[in-house]
Amino acid sequence: MKASFSGLTDSEKVLELLKAGPKPVKALQEALGFSNRTYFLRDVINPLMAAGDIYRDGNLKSPRALIRLKGKR
Repeated sequence: MKASFSGLTDSEKVLELLKAGPKPVKALQEALGFSNRTYFLRDVINPLMAAGDIYRDGNLKSPRALIRLKGKR
């Protein structure tokens, strides 16, 4: 199921999806319609993690690891 967030960047879409709760990378990738996991991680997830907006809860390579929003200040 693809989510529809017109006018938002891919990063903003991920943040909106995570407001409902933590999700695995695969679920986020599918919701945004990315077929290439490497591209999705490199260009969407990793920059959000570097900026401190999200974090991965669990092993970095585990498909069961969840992406979570970092608490707001």
